[in-house]
Amino acid sequence: YLDFLLTFSNYDIYIIIDSDKDQEAITSLAKYKGLNFVQFDKQLCRNNGFQNVNYIGVNKLISGWDKALLFFSVIISKKYKHVWFIEDDVFFLKEQLLTDLDGQYPKKDLIANCDFKSQTTNNIAEVPWLWHQIDIKIMKPHYSGMMCIARLSNRLLQKIKWYATTYKTLFFLEALFPTLVSHFSLSYVQPEELVTVTFRDVFFEDLANIKDKDLVRLDTHIFHPIKDLNKQLVLRTNKLQL
Repeated sequence: YLDFLLTFSNYDIYIIIDSDKDQEAITSLAKYKGLNFVQFDKQLCRNNGFQNVNYIGVNKLISGWDKALLFFSVIISKKYKHVWFIEDDVFFLKEQLLTDLDGQYPKKDLIANCDFKSQTTNNIAEVPWLWHQIDIKIMKPHYSGMMCIARLSNRLLQKIKWYATTYKTLFFLEALFPTLVSHFSLSYVQPEELVTVTFRDVFFEDLANIKDKDLVRLDTHIFHPIKDLNKQLVLRTNKLQL
């Protein structure tokens, strides 16, 4: 996966290390000097209210997501106008998919697979989802979407910082980003390229017999989840040989 990131030429790449263990065996390798490895103690997140962003997903009060949001909204808050946040089980063939989206939507505050239509009132009886596990301090409507890959503007990052500072905590990222976008009347887009970012759909299950609908979208779409990084490698390598 790091080797894939090394092929990027249009972005500064930051790897948020979600571990307290020494990773120098990897981070000190000369081949990865073009990547920025970020590691700091979770107490920094706790002190700034950056916690609970992905407790539902990984059962950790402070995770790599909390650290990533703190890093870009507090530590280097003025360096970038927009930041792509990408989990490692998100698959796409090439960097150009991201640059194309940047070109189409240069000013949007949120790019993600979120339609801003379902679950708008947090009606647990009609739309149960995970709402009963999420404590949101600001008024409805509340929204949710798939945030495994999302581009956030600095404006949205600063609203996240505001919430963390005000309430000493955050809430589940799949509701956090779109709800703050709505609350502060920020801009968003749900591009076609991200409709394949889903919760549990199975993509490329059998690499010897790839479904036609997946093969057609291989060049143009971004997929989630593909947790087997070896499968991601095979898909990229085989495609490059065509």
